[in-house]
Amino acid sequence: MEEVKKWRILPKFSKEDFLRKVWEAFADEDAPIELFRQDLGAVKEKEYEVLIDTISADVSYNASIGYDRQEAYIDYERYYEEEPYLTTETYYDYNTRSRRTRQVTKYKRVAKERPVTKYKTVTDWSLFSDSRTVNNTTACVTNKNYSDFDMETFRECYKQTDRSEFAVISGGEGAAFNISSAADAKAEKRHGSAIQRSVANSLPGDRYKDLDCTYSVTERASALFKLPMYETSVNFNGKTYTKYAFPFGDELKICGDRIENEQSVESVKSQTYETLDKNAWKRRGEINDRVWKKTGFVEVFTMLLLAASVAVSVLACILKESFLHNMAVIGIAIGAAAVFFVFNFILDKLVDNKETRKAEAEIRKEKEAADEKLAHFKENHLAELQEALRKKLNALGNGQASKTGLE
Repeated sequence: MEEVKKWRILPKFSKEDFLRKVWEAFADEDAPIELFRQDLGAVKEKEYEVLIDTISADVSYNASIGYDRQEAYIDYERYYEEEPYLTTETYYDYNTRSRRTRQVTKYKRVAKERPVTKYKTVTDWSLFSDSRTVNNTTACVTNKNYSDFDMETFRECYKQTDRSEFAVISGGEGAAFNISSAADAKAEKRHGSAIQRSVANSLPGDRYKDLDCTYSVTERASALFKLPMYETSVNFNGKTYTKYAFPFGDELKICGDRIENEQSVESVKSQTYETLDKNAWKRRGEINDRVWKKTGFVEVFTMLLLAASVAVSVLACILKESFLHNMAVIGIAIGAAAVFFVFNFILDKLVDNKETRKAEAEIRKEKEAADEKLAHFKENHLAELQEALRKKLNALGNGQASKTGLE
């Protein structure tokens, strides 16, 4: 087994850099302005131990390999046919003025079955064994059990480091700094899973099962690291919010709790558009009421006229000897009702279109006013936030606020 390299990753960024970046992160997250009147707690420098273990291995494996094929089989499906049958029916013969019977052909639906050829997927299984070399599988695990270690962020920062940020751990500290049994077991488990995936991806066939791998390590490069993490917190509205970062790599990536801000640009925008949608829905719902107020009397008069024309027609049929029997009078009554019906239809459409255009114009005007108000709010809010950040960074000492991505 090769010697385990033992390194300490040195901080590239100071605690002051970290504090400045935390405030910039709060500004980027559009945290409440009131937060910038608070002070961050003292920076804690925590130390973690991480094992990065890379191996190459000769792997022997066996599995059941499945090849899929389509197999035909006969199935039966139900279908229906119209089948004729004779029956007797009774009918009335007007020539003889009597009831008679006769035979007629009728049809009924009859369920039948017929054979059809279908296909199913059948898998032919066969045993398969082979061996191959798997190169450079890497396991990255903590050397101790930590509840607050952010492995994903560490990996990202570690990829950006170079050897100039490493210091060899030697002497008594190095002798006492060794791979724990828990870390060794976790690393081997990660290697086994990686080798299993690599082998599975190389197997022939359409599917596999019962894959069993055994491997022997041919090369191993193990490195144990001690590394720092900065952490600070702030109390705001009765809650404690924590931010942290690994102070190495190309840049300080600030992670941790985000403070929700009901007066942030996005929150105010969301609330404004929600109100606009409700108002627009309400305004469109008022169109029918407004149309009825303007055309309702015509519609009522038209319905009364239609009822009157029906009454005139009925009365004309009853009083055949009266002048109401005159078809001209009936025609005039019905014609007048039809004219008013068409007039009411056209008037209703015209007023409805006018009210719809008016409603949409009002909705559009309200949205334009809201967008203008939002633009002013955003400009003023971000200027206030930038000024709060500038003061906070100046209070930390030395210089201007750096660019935060606020736009």
